[in-house]
Amino acid sequence: MNNGDIGTWAAVIVALVFSAIASVLSWKSLRWERVGAQAAVRSAEEAGRANRLAERALQRENLVIKPTAEKPDVSWVIEHPGGTRFVLRNRGTETADEVTIDPDNTSVIARDLPDDAVVRPGEGVDILLLATWLNPLPNQLYVTWRGQTEPVAVPLPA
Repeated sequence: MNNGDIGTWAAVIVALVFSAIASVLSWKSLRWERVGAQAAVRSAEEAGRANRLAERALQRENLVIKPTAEKPDVSWVIEHPGGTRFVLRNRGTETADEVTIDPDNTSVIARDLPDDAVVRPGEGVDILLLATWLNPLPNQLYVTWRGQTEPVAVPLPA
């Protein structure tokens, strides 16, 4: 081997080392971003619950309390904007508290399922559903909320 070959091999090894370090840092950065995004979602859901509690306190203060015997007017639709993204949307006229989709009744990879979320009229909650060869998308998802403890089947779009 001459000096030119040694220099070339040294440059290749240095490049591989730097490439490996950059790959590890990129992977760690992606994990930190994912954790940060999940924390932001949890924070937004908690802020929604806090706002709803404040709204209720104001309603009580103004004596605009609805009878407790009535169930809130909440109805659901699931939209599919594309890909693996689905939106659970409240089509009713009342805010739904403690909205939860039962993860045990989904046979697919599911992320961002609402758990104790607050969904106002017209608002939607983004969820991710990824079907696989052995686990196709289900026909419906089961949703519960305050005042509706028995799960309600909400059909997925075809």
